[in-house]
Amino acid sequence: MQARRDRRTPSNFPIIAHTSVVVLQIFGILLMMGYVREDGNPALKTSEALLYFIFVATLVVLLLLVGYHIYKTKKWRTELDSARARSTEMGILLSALADNSADVIIAKDMSGRYLVFNHAAENMFGLKASNVIGHFDDEVFPEDLAKQFMASDREVMREGKSIIFEESLHHNAKGAPLTFLTTKTPMRNSDGIVYGVCAIATDITSRKEMEDKLKESERKFYQFFQCSPTSTFISERDNGRYLAVNEAFCHAFGYTEDEILGKTPEELNLWAGGFSFHDIQEGLALNGRLQGLKLIHRRKNGTEFHVAYYGDTLPVNKESYLMGSIVDISEQNRFEEELLKSRKRYLSLFEHMMAAVAYCQAISLEDGSPDLIVLESNNHFETVSGLNPMYITAQKLRDVMPDLYRTNKELFERCASAANSGVSSRFEAWVPSLSRWLEFSVCGLEKGFFVMLFDDITERKRNETEVLRLNDQLNQRVSTQKKRLSDAVGDLETFVYSVSTLLQESLETLVQLLQNMREEDTPPPAKNVGEMMDVASRMERLLEGAVSYLCGTSMPFEPEFLSMSDILAPVVLGLHQRYPKVTFTTKPMPRMIGSALILRTIYNALLDNAVHFASIDNENPIVEIGAEQLEMETVFYVKDNGPGFDTEMHDDMFRPYFNQASAHQGRGIGLALAKRMVERHGGRMWAETIVPGGSVFYFTLGPLEMELPDAEGT
Repeated sequence: MQARRDRRTPSNFPIIAHTSVVVLQIFGILLMMGYVREDGNPALKTSEALLYFIFVATLVVLLLLVGYHIYKTKKWRTELDSARARSTEMGILLSALADNSADVIIAKDMSGRYLVFNHAAENMFGLKASNVIGHFDDEVFPEDLAKQFMASDREVMREGKSIIFEESLHHNAKGAPLTFLTTKTPMRNSDGIVYGVCAIATDITSRKEMEDKLKESERKFYQFFQCSPTSTFISERDNGRYLAVNEAFCHAFGYTEDEILGKTPEELNLWAGGFSFHDIQEGLALNGRLQGLKLIHRRKNGTEFHVAYYGDTLPVNKESYLMGSIVDISEQNRFEEELLKSRKRYLSLFEHMMAAVAYCQAISLEDGSPDLIVLESNNHFETVSGLNPMYITAQKLRDVMPDLYRTNKELFERCASAANSGVSSRFEAWVPSLSRWLEFSVCGLEKGFFVMLFDDITERKRNETEVLRLNDQLNQRVSTQKKRLSDAVGDLETFVYSVSTLLQESLETLVQLLQNMREEDTPPPAKNVGEMMDVASRMERLLEGAVSYLCGTSMPFEPEFLSMSDILAPVVLGLHQRYPKVTFTTKPMPRMIGSALILRTIYNALLDNAVHFASIDNENPIVEIGAEQLEMETVFYVKDNGPGFDTEMHDDMFRPYFNQASAHQGRGIGLALAKRMVERHGGRMWAETIVPGGSVFYFTLGPLEMELPDAEGT
């Protein structure tokens, strides 16, 4: 400030001197006029007057100059002191501002010597201001950094104006590259002369990183925007004018990007079905965003397709834009229609299934035991279960049917297992509370839920039970028939052996008699002829018995519903005619299912045997026929009052030709034949002797006998 004031003083002095000369000239003229006489002659000599004038003028000028100098000096000193005070205050203020600024502030003179180096600069470069001020760049910083600073300083000096630029500093106290936004400006004095350079540098490393990240984010956004498989767009919020569209959008509508940008959907004729951009605005106003708004669009080729809009308002710099995406839902609509048809078919199938179907939930009670809730059921549910869905739907089964869990705990456990594991299960159960057999098929769905199909199989189970019973009977009969066949084969072998033995004995006797007759060479006496006739007769009876036995064992079994009294009547009548002395007594007899021919053969053999033995040495032979109804079976019997039999011979008397050696000369196959017939009828035969005399022959007829009705006695 002092230098500037000192330089201004010489520049004002010529004006002051010129003014003083003019004043002296005027004063000289006036003085000269005062020294002229009235007659026109001068009062003084010209030379004296001139010298005097010059002396006086010089003295006046000097006095004026001294006075002016004193005045100006005092004024300048006052101004200088004030300027110095202001300069000191300004310097302190500027120094405080510079040191407390977060920005780096430096200043250099024209030679490049540092004048200012604030605290931010100290922290940035790790240098003290005292070591920098008064020095040049190449004395303080590395060569490359010094050249960088000096180059920008020269540019400011050359251009004579401020420059703003970004610069990267690799040499700093932080050790990491930093980016600064630097403003360098020339410093000028009051005369506009440049006397130095001032630089203010702001650390924009973080901002630069954010800008780089923002650019990278913008790049990725643009990449995602373009690569998105969904038709995506950005448009103006008010009229839908497209500002950006991706490739999928162009492909969906058949336009190029240049054809779309800057145009509205109406200008491109994209709307169809009576829709417009107004529908989008209404959707935004109603919900704040677009969430599956279904509209219809038109492609460039004129084809229409259904779309769903998704989007939201995008605020940018106090402007509102619309960013959204369009999804082609034509296929989805077709699938939904097919799904709707499928659902209708499913509901129809669900309602018309012959089996009961229920959609249920399995829950656990506090004690951990399962319970079931019927959520939905079909029409056949009530038919099969007998339960009204109105009273059990959405109710716990254990609440509405408390006995069901107690009697069918397995049903609850299997359903809960299928609901929780997803493993299907199929089982049958007798449900006492419903009094029916049910077949269950349980299929788990999402956890805790399942579908249960069940059907009434009571009739089937009844039929299965009956089939099992019949199979058991059949197996029993087959086993019985096998045993009978085995026994029959054994009996047949025994019978054949017996017949062959007896025939062989008779033939040997006959041959011996004929041999004796030939050796005697005389006519045979009557005794020999009689013996020969007896042998021939015995052989005839053997053959007849064999024929009867074989015919009887192969007799056809033709069951029918009949009366035992009707079976006995002709047999008793025939025997009574042959044996009029024998008394026949018939007890009440049942009606039953059996073979009349076989039963008649059985009774004929038993009664013939009874009549024979009752007539031996007995003047009053009696034969009794009857039946006894026991708990499990009916026992038929034939009783006589003959001599009885030896119990040790019980089994032998049912063999063919057992009585051939006895006094009674019958055919010897009656009891054997009767036993075979009884066994063919599924029964059994045995005999007991009566003390003091008589015998009883018993037999049963297996499962074909019937309960005793009212007796038909004779």
